[in-house]
Amino acid sequence: ENKVKIVREGGLPPLIALLSCFNLRLLELATAAIMNLATNPENKVRIAQRGGIAPLIGLLSSSNDLVQEQSMGAICQLAMNAENKVKIVREGGLPPLIALLSCFNLRLLELATAAIMNLATNPENKVRIAQRGGIAPLIGLLSSSNDLVQEQSMGAICQLAMNAENKVK
Repeated sequence: ENKVKIVREGGLPPLIALLSCFNLRLLELATAAIMNLATNPENKVRIAQRGGIAPLIGLLSSSNDLVQEQSMGAICQLAMNAENKVKIVREGGLPPLIALLSCFNLRLLELATAAIMNLATNPENKVRIAQRGGIAPLIGLLSSSNDLVQEQSMGAICQLAMNAENKVK
C-alpha cells in the first residue's frame, strides 16, 4: 500500500516540515497528504512519533478553510489511536476543537464532533473535555439540522456521561 511505503521511505519528515511553511498551496497539499496517510493504523503512530500532532493542532486556527478542514481530518484520524488521544489533548488540541463546535462551516462541525467523540473514549479526556467547556456546545449541537453532527455530538455526550463528575454538570 502506497500510504505505508511513503512513510517507510522517508516521506513523513518533509511533509510535517511543510506544515510550517507560508506557501498556501504547499500547505494545502501537505495537510491533504497527511490526512490521507493518517487513515492507515501504522501511520497514525508514526505521524505522532514524528511530531505531526502539534503543527496540525496549530493549523486548526488557519484562516484557510481547506487547510483547516484537512488538518481537522488528520486530527480526527489520529484520534482513533489510543496513545494519540492522550497526545492530542496534552499538546493543546481541546481548545481549538471545542472552539470549532461553534463554527458555521458544516464540514468542520462534522469533523470537530467526530474528533471530540473519539477523544472522549479516553477516561482522562472525559474530564478534560468537561473542564474545557465542551459539554454545553455539544448539547447545543443536538438540535443541529445535520444528522451526522447530531449523531456525533450524542456519541460524545454518551462517552462524557460515563464519567461520574460529568453526570452532574
